Amino acid sequence: MLIIPADSGSYPSYPELLDTRGYGRGITRFYSRMLECYVVFVNRIGKQDNLVFWGYSHVVDPWGTVVAEGPLHEEALVTVDIDLGNVPRRRGEVPLVKEARLALLARELNRLAEEGGDL
Repeated sequence: MLIIPADSGSYPSYPELLDTRGYGRGITRFYSRMLECYVVFVNRIGKQDNLVFWGYSHVVDPWGTVVAEGPLHEEALVTVDIDLGNVPRRRGEVPLVKEARLALLARELNRLAEEGGDL
């Protein structure tokens, strides 16, 4: 599980500068798929100087699906049941892992190391 505590805000005077909320959602979905694990994104809410922290905390499953989310610009406690068994299930679905010949890979890595390949 990847837990991302964030302090992500936006500049209300310059919304065209960066869509941090959209970026945050895209990044968490990317990492959940890439690492095939749950991602928990926890963001601050409120205002400080010129920044507005938007909240919108969320949990993404290993398939990249948002399974729980908090509200926008509102403090909230969000709970979700996480089935950690989904992680090995998802990893088993990915052809790279599912079809891997790990014994062959281990033999080749050992052979390379013995030949001085790790110098």
